[in-house]
Amino acid sequence: TGISIVEISHRSPEFTALLDETDVNIREILEIPDNYKVLWLAGGASGLFSAIPLNLIASKDDVVDYIVTGTWSRNAAKEAEKYTNVNYVVPVPADFTGLPIEEEMNFTSGAK
Repeated sequence: TGISIVEISHRSPEFTALLDETDVNIREILEIPDNYKVLWLAGGASGLFSAIPLNLIASKDDVVDYIVTGTWSRNAAKEAEKYTNVNYVVPVPADFTGLPIEEEMNFTSGAK
């Protein structure tokens, strides 16, 4: 069509053809059997802020360790607090101008 994928409707024949082709390719590359569905979901990177701890923990009593070094890791840790106990390995800095020193890190034994 000569236009970008972000400029066409997700219901258009062009988009549907691209999605079908992508589905075939991903199945081939990852060897996904026909009895499995491939889900194409919205959410972006921040959607993983909840997905990751939910996949790691067995119960709300589990502990996950987070090292906060910037805005994204701060937001990820805050989201994880909704589902489990979060241990901040180092105190969250007021500004993000450096990396934590390994000797100051306080990891939880058995953390996820």
